[in-house]
Amino acid sequence: MIACECTLEKHRVGRRERLLRISGLPSGLHACTLEGFQEGEGLSEAYEAARAFAMGQGRPWLVLEGFHGVGKTHLPAAILNARIEHPEWGPPGIWVSTPEFLWQLRRGLGEDDEYDWTLEAYRSVDLLVVDDLGAQYNNRRNRDGPSWAEEQLYMLLNHRMLYRLPTVVSLNSMAEIDARLADRLLSTRNGMVEYVRMEAPSYRSGIKW
Repeated sequence: MIACECTLEKHRVGRRERLLRISGLPSGLHACTLEGFQEGEGLSEAYEAARAFAMGQGRPWLVLEGFHGVGKTHLPAAILNARIEHPEWGPPGIWVSTPEFLWQLRRGLGEDDEYDWTLEAYRSVDLLVVDDLGAQYNNRRNRDGPSWAEEQLYMLLNHRMLYRLPTVVSLNSMAEIDARLADRLLSTRNGMVEYVRMEAPSYRSGIKW
């Protein structure tokens, strides 16, 4: 027996909805696609890097740096959506914003199993997208060294780099993050990271920050 086209389409839709729920991708980003990205001046390198990454080509890490409105959130979301639509390109992934990740960890403090499970889930997933690195609530160092938030982010990203786990990171500026993380995110010489600086006016305001 061969399933009819309407049954196959129902299965495809069901699979997509299930993977979107698992991914944690905000509903406002479900429509982000590579094809829908406005590839303006100064953005072609980022688009090509995102497309290659989505297809499972190139380096294990993609780091997109740029200020507001240049598409550095659109492209990572488009990568996750592309992986859902094209399973042959590689495993689907998980999306998390930096403040959300830290909030989940803080909620688990005092409950060792919950804290450990949350951290390990993000450390070991096949593909992880970390949006807005540097937007954590407490990114200031204290006199004794890096803050709690920076330590959690370091543990997460350092582990994924050591094990060469596919990861996409977006951030406004390297100056906003811990120097240890910045050094790893710029590790282009060892073939680990594809780093792209997105320099273009904001889609929303037209301002080039």
